[in-house]
Amino acid sequence: MFNKGLAILPVILTVTLLASPVITLAGVAVSSSVTVTVPAVVSSGGNFSLGDLNSAQQSQPAISLDKATNTVKQAFTIPAQLTNFGSGLSKYMNHQVWDLHWMNPQNPPSGIDAQVDATTGELISMRIEQFLDSQAPELQIPILTEDDAKKIATDLLTRLDSDKIQELQLQKESDKALNPNNYAIPLYSFHWQRTINNIPFLGDGVTVQVNGNTGQVMFYNQNWTAGTSELPDAQKAISVEKAQGIFQNNDMLQLQYYQAPTYLPYGNVQDKPQVKLVYAPNSKYLNGAIDALSGEPVQLSESSFNNSQGMMGWGPMYSSRGPGYLGGLSSQEQSAVDNTNLISQDAALKIATQWVDIPKGAVFQNASLNTGGMEPDQKVWSLSWGPDPEKINQGQMLFINAMVDAVTGDLLSFNNTVPPGEYGQEGQITREQALQIAQEFLQKIQPQYYPKVKLRDEDPSVKSPSQNGMENFYFYRTSNNIPFMNNGFNISVDTVGKSILNYNFNWSDIDLPAQDGVLKADQANVAYLKSSPLVLNYVQLYSDNKPDEVELVYLPKPDVGLPLGADLLDAKSGVLLGWDGQDVSGLPKSYQFKDISGNFAEKEITLLGQTGIFGEYGDQFKPDENISTISLLRAMMTVQNGVWTTYLQSDQDILKASQNLGWVSKDAQPSDPVNRVTLAQLMIHLIKLDNVAQLKDAFQDTYSDSTSFPPGMEGYITFGRALDLFHFDGDQFKPEQPVARAEVAYALVQALSFKRQGTKISGQ
Repeated sequence: MFNKGLAILPVILTVTLLASPVITLAGVAVSSSVTVTVPAVVSSGGNFSLGDLNSAQQSQPAISLDKATNTVKQAFTIPAQLTNFGSGLSKYMNHQVWDLHWMNPQNPPSGIDAQVDATTGELISMRIEQFLDSQAPELQIPILTEDDAKKIATDLLTRLDSDKIQELQLQKESDKALNPNNYAIPLYSFHWQRTINNIPFLGDGVTVQVNGNTGQVMFYNQNWTAGTSELPDAQKAISVEKAQGIFQNNDMLQLQYYQAPTYLPYGNVQDKPQVKLVYAPNSKYLNGAIDALSGEPVQLSESSFNNSQGMMGWGPMYSSRGPGYLGGLSSQEQSAVDNTNLISQDAALKIATQWVDIPKGAVFQNASLNTGGMEPDQKVWSLSWGPDPEKINQGQMLFINAMVDAVTGDLLSFNNTVPPGEYGQEGQITREQALQIAQEFLQKIQPQYYPKVKLRDEDPSVKSPSQNGMENFYFYRTSNNIPFMNNGFNISVDTVGKSILNYNFNWSDIDLPAQDGVLKADQANVAYLKSSPLVLNYVQLYSDNKPDEVELVYLPKPDVGLPLGADLLDAKSGVLLGWDGQDVSGLPKSYQFKDISGNFAEKEITLLGQTGIFGEYGDQFKPDENISTISLLRAMMTVQNGVWTTYLQSDQDILKASQNLGWVSKDAQPSDPVNRVTLAQLMIHLIKLDNVAQLKDAFQDTYSDSTSFPPGMEGYITFGRALDLFHFDGDQFKPEQPVARAEVAYALVQALSFKRQGTKISGQ
């Protein structure tokens, strides 16, 4: 087995990957002259300290700041309104990187972030951050086609990475939906995987994302491992059949309880979170990796590799506008406290301060009553303390927050800042002594639950050398000798001040599933490898936080079409599950329909398919089939609320929500056909112009059969025609005639285009 130190670079998720709908930056420290950004990868892996950063800034890199700045400006246009410039020099592994930021002072934090290798001068990443209007979430239909966007991305790749093109292969990702939610502009994402001798080099490649409306490149990221002239000989690799046998004869999978994140689809209430028994990759191994030369499993406690799509890049960041919380309780919150059995704000404060040491000089700032936590209806008090406003200019930076269960009074979490002067100091106690402090604290604060947890100390992601004077511990829940990784305690000990710095408690009050009918380990292995077969990959390993040799390994890889993070196997059914605990075969994805070529609505159908709409028949759209009421309503609900909101809803959920919105009558049935007059009314509903359409006397007759229009529908029909929502032949509307699926797709895209731009999309 490998015997190397650990260094993990986490996967970089972008907004077009469905497994991960949210992208954020890590902490930002601001000085009067320089903005130093510590990327998320720094805080989650490797031995990074403020001392490293200071050392990096003080040294003289091969590439100057001016040269790095010009590199970005030559590749991308920096808008004139981004007048605030900041820079910092980061150090990670053996890399020095210039972090560059252009911000709009009138509209923060919109701007551009970029990274340039301070040794080679290569552009590593660029990301545009901009505001989006969250007041009117709605599906954004792109103006550009995927081919248009691909040309823009390919031109950029040719210009910036011409020396790498021979080893790059564009990956087929047609299953990735255009948008993960309705708060984002439409983005086309393209990833070129580095491939050597027809073997992927995991983590190496180039990713480009293009704005589907403007053609602007919103995100660029490249990662490239140097020194690959001598690679392991793939001819000496064991066969995939032998690797499968090794996988099946070792405990590569582990039986666990798994609780999916709380999820509340629109119009649907989840009374209790769901816990399932699953087989998941064993944490002591490296994601199921088998050394292709030695045939040994790769132990996670001994080795890891660069599993990122960019050394230190980020995905595009989009901030939503919305009213912020200004402190104090709203009238609704106060009413909730007064009229239920929830504990008061004062009681929550008393509980928090019993366990949290509030530093001198920190003042109480805010309390809010929120819904969240492990269960959808859990009420939580959020409390915060901060620096005295009169002393903040003196360098006092004290921030503490805590969360208290408003029903049980349990302290759920608290986070404290590192005491001034301690950051980066060498710890005064050993890890074992810090563990004793943590255990004593847990025994006092949760004596009921502490006997039910085990210390997770075999995983380097939670067991690593002391960083910045802190030791981190994770205790996971067990039941029937089966781990429940979602439940337990996270706790950090300040080894300088010898105190608890951070604490988090997650525990679900729920009956755990019985073990009846659970697949045996060998059955689980067969099912898992069928869905995620072993594939040869080159990987970069690390020793002592420095790059080591490249290895050849077999790794499980989900079939094309399955999302990132699809690595859980239902222990009873044997189907592959995603992060939400759902069968991955039913997760939202894009559709490329094979039966629409030459259809008048081919463009519109293609655009809707890319966003995950109208996938009832898989890769068949059936454009001439009459559409059912439920199919149209589901498409409209998805347009309004997002594919991730509607995919779990049943037909009855969709129908009930549509009835509540006044879209259809109470006697509507899912299988009812949709006629032309209903289509006209629903499209006007969708773009919220009923008040105009109801002015029937303001419209002239535009169809020869207008006398047959149902009373009150005249405005909807004639207004719909004026907006080019219909693609019907002849001069008669024929209100009772059923509409085909292609006609609905055309109407939907036209309605959305008008609502967004006030213009028609036809002819573009």
